[in-house]
Amino acid sequence: MDSRGDGAMTDLQTASYLLINGFHWYLYRRLLTLFLGQRRVGCPAEAAGYLCAYVLNSLCFLLFGVPLLNLASSLLPLLLLSLLYRAPHWQRLWSALVIYAASFLLDTLVFLLMPVHTSPLGNLVSALLLFIMALVLEKRCPSSEKELQPDGPFYWFAVLLIPSTSIAIVILLFYFAHCPAWLSLFVDGMLILLNLLVFHLYRQVGRSYYAQYRARILEQQNQAYANEVALYQCGERELRTLRHDMRNHLAALHLLAGQQDTGALQGYLEQFSKCLEPSALWASSGNPELDSLINFKLAEARRAGAQVRAELRLPAGLSLPLFTVNTILGNLLDNAVEGLARCPQKELSLALWADRGLCRLRVENTFDGTLLQDHEGNFKTRKAETSLHGMGLDSVRRALSSLDGFLQVRIEGRRFIAEAIWYLPEHPQTTDITS
Repeated sequence: MDSRGDGAMTDLQTASYLLINGFHWYLYRRLLTLFLGQRRVGCPAEAAGYLCAYVLNSLCFLLFGVPLLNLASSLLPLLLLSLLYRAPHWQRLWSALVIYAASFLLDTLVFLLMPVHTSPLGNLVSALLLFIMALVLEKRCPSSEKELQPDGPFYWFAVLLIPSTSIAIVILLFYFAHCPAWLSLFVDGMLILLNLLVFHLYRQVGRSYYAQYRARILEQQNQAYANEVALYQCGERELRTLRHDMRNHLAALHLLAGQQDTGALQGYLEQFSKCLEPSALWASSGNPELDSLINFKLAEARRAGAQVRAELRLPAGLSLPLFTVNTILGNLLDNAVEGLARCPQKELSLALWADRGLCRLRVENTFDGTLLQDHEGNFKTRKAETSLHGMGLDSVRRALSSLDGFLQVRIEGRRFIAEAIWYLPEHPQTTDITS
């Protein structure tokens, strides 16, 4: 920075410190929210709490500059701010200590590597490193809001490139450009704003992507309900028709029995028994949402000419997050139906069991032997429209992780087998259905 004018320099250093310290406390909020989840107060109270912590910490540094007091004015407000969240006491204490320890270690590392006179530069570099840590943790830690957001090399490239480039620009300006202090302050502010805006826009795009995916799942669920209603209406019509024709059937049976025509009687009874076969209703476990989705997807496979088999052992009134389970079931059955499309020998089997606190799902289908994979070995859709289908098995894994479950995929000859296991919150009595 330029050293012209002690008073002006002090003012600019103060402004630089306040700017970067505000960025630090913004990052503390992101990390506390990530670790502790839902807050117990509204947004205005939360904002007031963080503003008070920022002002207290800044005043202690600017007025006194005592290291021990600076440490206390950072750690104690963090501990108090953790009380704003609905989390156990030990989790609040642990989160505040971990966040402060990470920030302290980054500060120490930066100031050990840089000369003493580069204090403003070190503050910004430390804040940007903490920002990188927050971005990494936000993608690694499970979150219902982000569990189905698109993820890939581009995000990690941006995480490394944008803050790192900002650090490089600040260092180059400080050591080589010899720009005025006010210009350095302006550049610092613009770089902080740029980093925040880029990743805020990425988060908004991710939320929009997630909303589209959720809308597709809900539309699929509505179609499943409509299919279920159609099946029941069809069954009701068949039952009314059977009741209407029952007198005629009994008369025909009575006539054949009187004629002692055993062959004709047997043939008539076989035809009559076919009329009594239920409509294509594979799932009837007492869980309407799951049953309707399974019946809808298996009906698609049947219309595609597949031989379908389903085995269900489920507790009635199964208590599970509906959207999450629909994501798991819907994606695995979608993959199976897609695999059947190009296969001459179409077979699909579904098994869903719940026992001893665990739920196990197995979907097996034949396919034509051709699979597309990306450079990381993940299976890819062969559909022309890939904007939403590309999530595939990855979205299933993310949904399962929220239930402490996992997914295993294997190929046996020309059979694709996907098995998912997750924990159940309750252990009600199961219903055994095989079709």
